[in-house]
Amino acid sequence: MKRTTVLGALLVLAACGDAPREQGAAAPDTARLRALAESAAAAAAARDSATLANEKAALMPMEQGWTAAPSAVQLSAGTLVTLRSVRETAHEGFDRIVFDFGERSMPNYEVRYVDPPLHQCGSGEEVRLQGQAWLAIRVQPVDAHDDAGNATVAERNRQPGLPNLLELRLTCDFEAQVEWIAGVARQNGYRVSMLQQPTRLVVDIRH
Repeated sequence: MKRTTVLGALLVLAACGDAPREQGAAAPDTARLRALAESAAAAAAARDSATLANEKAALMPMEQGWTAAPSAVQLSAGTLVTLRSVRETAHEGFDRIVFDFGERSMPNYEVRYVDPPLHQCGSGEEVRLQGQAWLAIRVQPVDAHDDAGNATVAERNRQPGLPNLLELRLTCDFEAQVEWIAGVARQNGYRVSMLQQPTRLVVDIRH
């Protein structure tokens, strides 16, 4: 009877002795899993923040300052886009021209004041525009017509009569190059903005 009691006591002590060791072994595993989970959550949050920042940046206008010097930006690797519409409006202190390319990528552009005589790019025919200065806006690779040759911008010679923008004429729609020339009353500074959704090139000309 005494032997049975001693054996039972030893079994109880063994069981009690094993329990702390099992708890001690589990603690480091729990801490490591918690640390890994927190690290993964932080990395996911950082990725989400970066994605959100990129999306916001894509929606913000990319704008240069006012200048009268030539400016050019190379953006496209050769993806042909179509000019969908052109519109012009007067704002406080400047006139605005908007070139709309729909949902396609932004083309390359070059903007600069040019001296007469001015010519049509295909025929070489001389063209005369109103104004005392002429701002040429060239975009490429761009078409201002569809695959059947129909113009996507029907009105190609405009006289908006804005404070500085007197006339706007398409002088080139040939071999993926499109050029408009703005006849202005004064050779004032201009600025270029690129907007997305839809893709638009905006040229503002000071009054």
